[in-house]
Amino acid sequence: MSNLCISDLQRYCSHPDKQLKDHLREVGELAKQNAIESGRKDIADFAYIAGSLHDIGKYTKNFQIHLRGKKRVECSDHALVSSLIAYDEARTLISNRKDEFNDEISQQIYPLLTMIAVISHHGELKGLCTLKLTLQKKNEEIEIGDSCLFQQIDELKSKWDTIKSELTGTNLTLNTPSLNLLKEARKSIFNVENYLNNLVSNKNYTWKWYYEGLLLFSSLIDADKHSASNTQYLHVSSPLVDKLIDYANTLPKLGRVYQMRSQLFSFALNYSPRESILFLNSPTGSGKTISGSIIGLKHSKKRLIYSLPFINIIEQTYDVLSKVYGQDVLKYHHLTYPSNENEYTDMEKKLITAESWDSPIVVTTFEALVDTLFSPKNAYLKRLHNLANSFLILDEIQSMGIEELYIVKESLEEAVKQLNTNVLFMTATNPFWQGVRPVTATPNRYKVKVMLDDIVTPEKFVENINTQNDVMIEFNTIGSAEIGFNTLKQSLNKKIYYLSTRVIPKHRLKRVKDIAKKMGSGVVLVTTQLVEAGVDLDFTEAYRDLGPIDSIIQAAGRVNRNWLRDQGLLTVMRVKREGGLTDFAKIYGKLTEEITEETLRNFGKKEFNENDVDSLLNSYYSVLRQRFKPENSKKRNVILTNVTRLEFDKVKLKLIQEEPKYIVFIKYDDEAEKVYEELKAALKSQGFDKRAKVKKAMAKAENYIVKVWEQPSTLPIDENLEWYIVERDQVDEYYDNNTGFKNNNTNALIW
Repeated sequence: MSNLCISDLQRYCSHPDKQLKDHLREVGELAKQNAIESGRKDIADFAYIAGSLHDIGKYTKNFQIHLRGKKRVECSDHALVSSLIAYDEARTLISNRKDEFNDEISQQIYPLLTMIAVISHHGELKGLCTLKLTLQKKNEEIEIGDSCLFQQIDELKSKWDTIKSELTGTNLTLNTPSLNLLKEARKSIFNVENYLNNLVSNKNYTWKWYYEGLLLFSSLIDADKHSASNTQYLHVSSPLVDKLIDYANTLPKLGRVYQMRSQLFSFALNYSPRESILFLNSPTGSGKTISGSIIGLKHSKKRLIYSLPFINIIEQTYDVLSKVYGQDVLKYHHLTYPSNENEYTDMEKKLITAESWDSPIVVTTFEALVDTLFSPKNAYLKRLHNLANSFLILDEIQSMGIEELYIVKESLEEAVKQLNTNVLFMTATNPFWQGVRPVTATPNRYKVKVMLDDIVTPEKFVENINTQNDVMIEFNTIGSAEIGFNTLKQSLNKKIYYLSTRVIPKHRLKRVKDIAKKMGSGVVLVTTQLVEAGVDLDFTEAYRDLGPIDSIIQAAGRVNRNWLRDQGLLTVMRVKREGGLTDFAKIYGKLTEEITEETLRNFGKKEFNENDVDSLLNSYYSVLRQRFKPENSKKRNVILTNVTRLEFDKVKLKLIQEEPKYIVFIKYDDEAEKVYEELKAALKSQGFDKRAKVKKAMAKAENYIVKVWEQPSTLPIDENLEWYIVERDQVDEYYDNNTGFKNNNTNALIW
């Protein structure tokens, strides 16, 4: 890194190796290009203003001292003063183009959105109310004569001719700044708030300005990070779909299941979108990954973003697509870090590219996608502009909660309009919406036997199971799963596999791969719900604790998945330990248990086949819709209110409502100890690449982490990480090689 700016005190610099005038020009052009490539030329000039002026407050003496001294200097913060100047420039733009912005509210909203983007660019995206309170506080400081803002504006005015000279050719008006801008911005906020509150009062919710605010902020901060790190954009385009089609044609044509897969494959080849959102219903095992990706690649303008609920099926999908497209596929979730690095690779640049989803194909989690739409966090929003002109696939959508799925669908309906995005929802058990059903071959791969009146203990549940065949035994809670596993272990003279979230991720991923390799040899798996969605395992029969009907169908999807046998069997009973609620009610709630039981009894069959599934699900979702009314939910109304009011910092949607509170790091082997020390060193490191070092070490460390509900108070705690640590010599005491982290709480509810 050059120390040009450190040695030459006459230069105005934005970073130790970059002159401020160069940085502002770069970010202005890049932010504008981000908006244009998002299909939004109409707001690209506001992105240009935000980028060109976001750091103009760095022309102050105190910031330049701070930059060279690398320590905090009073009145060196630059975001507020820069945002006021950007606000004024945006107003000037609008005053010269009133034919385009011909209503009073637009004339006030876009300068405020530009201002919010600039004032927020070093942190979370502020909302309109937060901006109002910030300006109110600054006004009060000015009134008592104690304000950095007054000092900064006064200094910038004295240098304005020099600043304008440095920014010659930027197509900016650059009016001389004044404190009066504070008053005028506050007045605009007052007017806009009144207008938006009136919309909310009449339930005339709107996503338009919310998405435009996100896009301006995303375009700015991603451009800023690329410029500051001297990272080049990849300028990706959607890869050729023919490569995936050719690969699909080489796959084995397995017996009867091939008829289903060929029908879906043919649909994908011939599909021509009439609408921007498609709901695709197709049975488990019908090849949705490849066929869905073909649809996405055929109709994507820029990139394919494939999202899934769980990390283990992300790995499966990534493996398929990376076989065909290699490094054009980015795998993005919290356990990953950009690969293929070497000693000459700048870790920070690689991380910036990955976090921005600057790749032709991205395979990621629902959580990461939802965070991009419903979070004020800088790290999440910098990739939002890359959703534009992309084709989004949400696979296994039944894994989302009813309320959450309804809100996500509603937000993506607006993303289609604002970001020129196409969306494909895929599932075998569509919760509400009538989608296309290209597979007309009626599979009859399994039978489900429901024993509603049988409420048994975990020990009784695993009695009389035929373990000569490949068999899966699925529980709702970890406590019962452990009891069932230990009961079988005592009675069987063979290896039994076990999966739950108390097993470290490193072992879980390996076990799924081992099970897949050994299918057909009498595999016995005891598990929680981890295997339900999309996991490509094919058992002869299965047993499941009663759960919601869509979960029962998903479990049945692991039975005779490839249709190599006449018919598999899933047996369903209720599990209950001593006293209290059933395990079903503990996890999903008593109301969902009642709806499930009511639906199954009204269905009138103690056994049903795969070809009964649609009818059963329709009945189930009809009752759920009536009971839960997701379109009227409090959560939806709160989000729509905050979206309409432009309260960006209050718009948050979590897919998992409750998560285990305590993190435990298990030093299981030499690699775990090495990773732990690497993480501690990264946290203590200094320099521009510290963030990348921490991210890389954290991704490795997560392979040895479990999360638990009850505080493991007997373990030492790392105060910096707030993690509980199982030392190497404690592993035997606290970690079982089969069932994972040991916890005496058999009522634990985590999956």
